[in-house]
Amino acid sequence: MIAAPQPEGLVIDANLFVQLVLEEPGSDSIDAFLFERHRTDRLLAPSILASETAAAITKKFRRRQISRQSAESAFQSLRQTLTEGTFELLPSNDFLGAAFGLSLKLHHPLHDCLYLAAARTLGVAFATRDKILATKALSAGIETELVAD
Repeated sequence: MIAAPQPEGLVIDANLFVQLVLEEPGSDSIDAFLFERHRTDRLLAPSILASETAAAITKKFRRRQISRQSAESAFQSLRQTLTEGTFELLPSNDFLGAAFGLSLKLHHPLHDCLYLAAARTLGVAFATRDKILATKALSAGIETELVAD
């Protein structure tokens, strides 16, 4: 019997992606995880990733955690990364029904469940820095990797 090919790709959430574009402490461990340990050229996320990441950048600026220059640089990095083909953004609405069900089941915000629904639907692993979300994803039977510092 021939084994079925394993699905390729990895769904990452905005929590992980923000640290990549801001180059905050821990970014090196994320780079190592994504590009050395996981070894996939197919990084995936629902399209909500773009707006959630941009919102996190502006939030850090409003809280005076980063300068305007750092915010603008991070936003440019976000746009560049999303246009160079490293990440594949998928229509969030494609996962809305599944995310809604997961949100009710896990008692967790819908926007986070979009990432879980994408991973489950595509049959790929999910990666995050959010311990609570990782625990809930695992409880739902979704292959999950918690990326620590």
